[in-house]
Amino acid sequence: MLRGLDYAVPAIFVSVCTIGLGGLFLIVAWCVAISDNSKEIGLYRYPSALYIYTASVFSDLLGMFVLSVMPDEWEQYYILGTRLRLCIYTIFMLISFVLVFVSLILLRRRNGRVRGVLMIGSIVLLAVNVLGLVLYISMHGNP
Repeated sequence: MLRGLDYAVPAIFVSVCTIGLGGLFLIVAWCVAISDNSKEIGLYRYPSALYIYTASVFSDLLGMFVLSVMPDEWEQYYILGTRLRLCIYTIFMLISFVLVFVSLILLRRRNGRVRGVLMIGSIVLLAVNVLGLVLYISMHGNP
């Protein structure tokens, strides 16, 4: 289970697209949010979906960082037949997916320019995650 390219290619596709495309939408969303709040005096308020979307993008980035600094000795440890390194990396990707889904739910109640950018970014990341799953299923083959 989860050996070789049948896991690596979809995981890298999802991570790189999440960091690249999600990061692009994240920068645009923060710029829009800051420019919208620059007219107000006092405490700035940003939508909670923006923070959750930010956490989603950084979750995949953190997962790639953790994967790169894990010791090679962890290759010998398995959890339910899967290498420990892949389990930990999968957890980061699942956290990212759940956070994107939560940001979509929170965006239903918002209005404004930030909502539009975050909605498009969240839908793009949701599509990337679904494409990664389809890619994994197609590379994994029939059981």
